[in-house]
Amino acid sequence: MSNDKSEIGHYVVTAHPSGSVLSAVQCSFLSANSRDVVIAKSTRIEIRQYQPPSDNDGTNDTIDNNSNNNAEDRFPLLLTLPINGRISSLSPIRFTNSSKDCIFFTTERGGYALISYDEQLATIQQSSAALSHSSPSKKKSDDNVDTTSSSDLIIGEHYPVRTHASGSLTNYSTSVIAGGRRAECGPLAAVDPLHRCIALHLYDGFVTVIPIHRGYDINTPRSSNSSADGGGKQAPRGMASLTTKPFGDAFHTRIEQRTVLSMTFLKTHPTRSTYIPQLALLYQDARGFQHVISHGIDLSKKCMVLYGSTAAANTAQDVIEIDGKPAASVMPPPGEQLKKSRIEGGSAMLVSVPPAKTAGGGTKANALGGVLILGQRQITYHSTVEGATKVLPIGQSLLLSCCPVVEKEGSASGDEDMLRYLLGDETGRVHLLVVGRKGGLVTNLHFETLGTASVSSALVYLGNGM
Repeated sequence: MSNDKSEIGHYVVTAHPSGSVLSAVQCSFLSANSRDVVIAKSTRIEIRQYQPPSDNDGTNDTIDNNSNNNAEDRFPLLLTLPINGRISSLSPIRFTNSSKDCIFFTTERGGYALISYDEQLATIQQSSAALSHSSPSKKKSDDNVDTTSSSDLIIGEHYPVRTHASGSLTNYSTSVIAGGRRAECGPLAAVDPLHRCIALHLYDGFVTVIPIHRGYDINTPRSSNSSADGGGKQAPRGMASLTTKPFGDAFHTRIEQRTVLSMTFLKTHPTRSTYIPQLALLYQDARGFQHVISHGIDLSKKCMVLYGSTAAANTAQDVIEIDGKPAASVMPPPGEQLKKSRIEGGSAMLVSVPPAKTAGGGTKANALGGVLILGQRQITYHSTVEGATKVLPIGQSLLLSCCPVVEKEGSASGDEDMLRYLLGDETGRVHLLVVGRKGGLVTNLHFETLGTASVSSALVYLGNGM
């Protein structure tokens, strides 16, 4: 075999890290009270922290303007994590015994992981860096004995994060979904607002559910959680299974809806609700019509309670306590289960809306919120509990991103509140959507264009007008 010397070999590498933003969420990842923004950029995660201005910033005017952490930079990059895979979803999760948030993310090939920031490792790294810069050579005593402790110096590249669970969901799918077709609209993920479970749509006709052990302690020793298989083996009988693993066994549930475009969990009372998790689906049928429907997830029986069912689900795992007593989780009555047929054909996103306040300023224990359906020509609000549907024409606009601005804002009378959302479209325009409510009912929708910026893949509101 002769060698063709005229051929020129090329070695192609990526000279610059990926910069396209796939998703972004706000949470307290680095510390308990920090306002951090976790950004997913293809195969890496960036953590930035919003630092509000203070009165003492005027003393540092001599710092180089090119510095990332100078006095004028209120949004510095603090941490970058490489990921072995292209990120498809990103969600914060907070356990009951923790004051910080963990990050749950999935990749396009079915991988997943749950990570948290390790302050202890970060402190050791800082001490190690300071020690190496202050004394480049090893510390020697008079007897020529090395006095540098191995715990004071970390050799190699280590990231100050801790992996609590990781694995591949395709392993679960091999035996359950033989020959299943991957979801046409890509992997979809949704986290229950009460952090009871995670729903993933990976294959047409199936929803994968990962139960969350809310009593898990993220500060447990590494040796007791070294496997980090997430939903693998249960703890032996007699052990506290709620604190040994963050996730339970993942299971698949079959749904009749094939082409699922978006999904979200309905919001309810944060502490007094007795309803099982309600998953709302935006789907398209074979004739091209789009509909919205909700199903319940029974974590104890590991099944999906379809729309219209009134079967009770006495969840024995991670039940919600009311007045110190465990409450049985049940399906909402048929008149409160969410369903809307024949919505606007260009809809592609569902946004869950918290339930309205009562006349006394509180929220009913079993009140279910509605959903906003974002379309290309109109925005629809629907709530079966209220028996109301509001439609707002917006003209031709493909909405790509959405984030809440003000979750709720009470008035002087106490019986009306407003919800505000920032929306971004494909032309870079930023819009403000206001949902006005009074007496527990949605009265109007208001849509206003604020201006034009770069095309936003994700929007995050930091507070104080940022």
